[in-house]
Amino acid sequence: MEDSDFLGRPLHLLTLVDEYTRECLLLEVERTMTGERIRYRIAGVFNVCGAPRHLRSDDGSEFIATEPRKFLAAAGV
Repeated sequence: MEDSDFLGRPLHLLTLVDEYTRECLLLEVERTMTGERIRYRIAGVFNVCGAPRHLRSDDGSEFIATEPRKFLAAAGV
C-alpha cells in the first residue's frame, strides 16, 4: 500500500494480518520498500509465529521481486 506524508512525499506501508484472527502481525512504514526489506520483515514474523500455508498479497513490485519469491518458496508458502 502506498500513501504520502504531509509534504506529498511517498510512504510505503507493509502490513501482515492473520485472516482468521484478524491480528496485525506486522505494520511497517518506510519511504522505500525493497524486496530485501520485505523478506527480512516477513522472516521475522515467520520466526515468531511460524510460516503460514498461504500468503495473499497485492502483487506489488516488491512482492513479485525475486528475493521475496525465493524466500516464500523455500519456506513452503
